[in-house]
Amino acid sequence: MSARIRLCSASVQAAARPRDPRTTESHAREILLDVLARRGSEEVPRDDKAERDEVLAELRRKGLSIRQIERLTGIGKNIIARAK
Repeated sequence: MSARIRLCSASVQAAARPRDPRTTESHAREILLDVLARRGSEEVPRDDKAERDEVLAELRRKGLSIRQIERLTGIGKNIIARAK
């Protein structure tokens, strides 16, 4: 009996799927500045939790990863992940 490795069809299909395009750090910074400019602010609000969470959620909708937002804002990844 020969040892053969079987790949399930799901793993083959997953491997064939193209990767999501990643947002570069410079583009992520531009997105952050644009979001803040539209709100009339220069930094992510830290006093008002609701407003902070709105900004973080908008950044996520624009395609930034949690780690990118963490690097750009200094806000912890768990807070970013919980922002709705």
